[in-house]
Amino acid sequence: MYEDSKGNKTRCHTAVVHSRALRRDIRIVVCPVENAEPLLYFSTDTDMRPEKIIGFYRTRFQIEFGIRDAKQFTGLQSQQTRDRERLDFAF
Repeated sequence: MYEDSKGNKTRCHTAVVHSRALRRDIRIVVCPVENAEPLLYFSTDTDMRPEKIIGFYRTRFQIEFGIRDAKQFTGLQSQQTRDRERLDFAF
């Protein structure tokens, strides 16, 4: 079962399939969404439970949104240098 951010529960489907692009078996989780495209998740760990796969994706997106917001509000997006001396100058 998949529970979205609004608390709505949906039955998801899972299967182990072969990915030609990755050249290996993967576990895919498909969660239908009303009036939208289904949510697709996958893992190369074919023994992982579908609930855990969905949980990892949720955590990953929370981290990515946090990094994006931190970059926006601290002005880090505009800095493209990798040189240590230039980084010190920027701060």
